[in-house]
Amino acid sequence: MNWCRVSASTAPQRKGLSPPQFPDVAALSGAPQTLVKRSVRIAGHSTSVSLEAIFWDALGEIAERRAISVATLLTAIDARRTGNLSSAVRVFVLQTSLCGEISGGTRPEGDADDQCRDQFQPGS
Repeated sequence: MNWCRVSASTAPQRKGLSPPQFPDVAALSGAPQTLVKRSVRIAGHSTSVSLEAIFWDALGEIAERRAISVATLLTAIDARRTGNLSSAVRVFVLQTSLCGEISGGTRPEGDADDQCRDQFQPGS
């Protein structure tokens, strides 16, 4: 079964569990998410990074909470990435949000705490 094409009404239901609710998805579905390209210096080199505005906003919030610049945060992400920088930034923002570090995030419990502590700290 191709899970990407299964609607909520045709998806197999787990006994006793209601389907997950994603209230913010409906609000975002009509919003255009155009890429915003910014020039940055990472580890002394000039480059450009293309991200949706919501990711730039989240990066700014994360950097502010950590009392570092966005460039310093991007340098830390860049040092640990294995693929595309823009993708690495999006994954970092998602993981950071899930760890509760930015507005609207919910911190996980248990083993996930270690993963949250290891989030691209400068010098780590």
